[in-house]
Amino acid sequence: MTTLEAAPVGLLSWTFEVFEGGRPVGRLDLARRKRGSITIDGRVYRVTRDGWAGPFVLTRKGSIVASAVKPSAFGARFLLDISGGDAYELVKAGLFTSAFALHGAGLCVGEISSRAFWSRKTVARLHTDVPRPVGCFALWLVLMMRRRGAATATNAAAS
Repeated sequence: MTTLEAAPVGLLSWTFEVFEGGRPVGRLDLARRKRGSITIDGRVYRVTRDGWAGPFVLTRKGSIVASAVKPSAFGARFLLDISGGDAYELVKAGLFTSAFALHGAGLCVGEISSRAFWSRKTVARLHTDVPRPVGCFALWLVLMMRRRGAATATNAAAS
């Protein structure tokens, strides 16, 4: 198993530093609503979304690395297609949990969860067969959904 930990760089920041074994290995930037970036070992990947309900697309130097489709606007689930032909499903682990499970080839190959109930620090425990860019993309998607949930809660409390 590989363990990646994402920690926000500041109190209100939606940019996260990614650590593996206490060593920094990358950065996740969720600064924009439909776009962002993932930096892993100095390599920059871009995340964009095609249209309002289109797939999230992960690219590196203009080539598609992976894409993630959200089949329903109401569910916490993504179908990931990897350019090499692999496919994964990222799904919320339960109704009353913030954890997500990553499935590949019919098996659970990872879990992404908060470090603690009120913490934005997030941990991804991934099978060693999951490529680091795919694991970081799944982590970016989970953090993006949490950001949207936080924005919705803030807007509801303000009205």
